[in-house]
Amino acid sequence: MKNAHLLNQCEPRLRTLFLQVDKITQVDVLPSTIRTLAEQEEFVRIGRSKTLNSMHLMTPEHPLSRAVDAGPWPMKWPQDGPDKWLDWGRLYYFAGVVMSTANQMGIKIRYGGDWNGNFDLKDQNFYDGVHFELVE
Repeated sequence: MKNAHLLNQCEPRLRTLFLQVDKITQVDVLPSTIRTLAEQEEFVRIGRSKTLNSMHLMTPEHPLSRAVDAGPWPMKWPQDGPDKWLDWGRLYYFAGVVMSTANQMGIKIRYGGDWNGNFDLKDQNFYDGVHFELVE
């Protein structure tokens, strides 16, 4: 697993989930998994996020991240912005592994490529194909 140390700052259910996923397919945990408020404000400003109330933020109420940004490793990440993905198939495959593993483990999560969970990947108003968050 690439950047496994970032999982130490995540809610234990997410840590357990992604350690299990890594047994199926190698995981790349992205540095954006853990964010300060200033980083989140910048992500909103540049359009990489839509909210300041992110599950990635660690706050006094939530001292651990409740979201993970991750993909398969190795991955061809976008070169010219988030709409220029080079390896869509692997990203969707990875999301299926994560969602299936979470289901088997009884962990409720939401995928940023299918926010409403209806399996229609084209009805999203904001696509975040590396985002997985706890449903609380």
